[in-house]
Amino acid sequence: MAIATADIATLRAVLPPEAAERIVGLGVAAPGNMGSWLDELDIPYAAYRAWNGFDLRARLEGATGFAVQLENDGTAATVAELFQGRGRQLNDFVYVFVGSALGGGVVLGGDCHRGAHGNAGDIGLMPTSPSLLSTALRDQGRPDIVLTRGSINALIRHLHNSGVPIASRSDLDAALALHAGLVEEWLDDCADALVVPLLSAAAVLDVDAVVLDGDLPRPVLQSLILRLQDQLAAAVAEERSPPPVVLGRIGRQAAAIGAAILPLHANYSPNRGVLLGR
Repeated sequence: MAIATADIATLRAVLPPEAAERIVGLGVAAPGNMGSWLDELDIPYAAYRAWNGFDLRARLEGATGFAVQLENDGTAATVAELFQGRGRQLNDFVYVFVGSALGGGVVLGGDCHRGAHGNAGDIGLMPTSPSLLSTALRDQGRPDIVLTRGSINALIRHLHNSGVPIASRSDLDAALALHAGLVEEWLDDCADALVVPLLSAAAVLDVDAVVLDGDLPRPVLQSLILRLQDQLAAAVAEERSPPPVVLGRIGRQAAAIGAAILPLHANYSPNRGVLLGR
């Protein structure tokens, strides 16, 4: 809250009065139910127990006076890809974002499909097979879900349990370069975790492609895509072709950029064709 309100105050201070009057609202991307996946993401309970009870929209509206449009971060990242990335060429795609957890969204007919509860395309919660890694969580008493194996937290768990402590983002960035073998083991497991959910999604939705992005260096994401393409081709049903998997064009800031687009989309654009000038 302190960082957000300070940044908003700075922005308002540098805008001329005529521009400040044209601000129509504040878009916010935030993970939903973050306190619900503590075991799967190996997060200490004390760190996140207050998250689900915090009314972020109301607090920001009270602090700024703006109307706040709050969206889960996977959908917000999908909005960014739709308007500024692959969505300029693709009308139908499943979007996957590899972050601390793993989420995504669905674009159908050129529009972001939110679903009944705003959670369409939440690939991270889809069931998958058990991990191939010796460092993974075991015997949860229920099927594994994709974020247990395909998230950055799963990568950190694999590194940590293999003797590589990760206490900060800089530690992770260094480990990606210094421990390529361990990273490749996680990439293999991540791709394996995504195969059945993505084939299932493609069968139900009949999309043009899967767009994959994330909070990892582009070469790492490219390596994941190559593995996915091979594994999807090997697993696809006879007489069917697997969906192409392409790298997203927005990168790490996708959720933030999507959040910034939300008020424009809500106020001025009934469909993406207006914003794209069609």
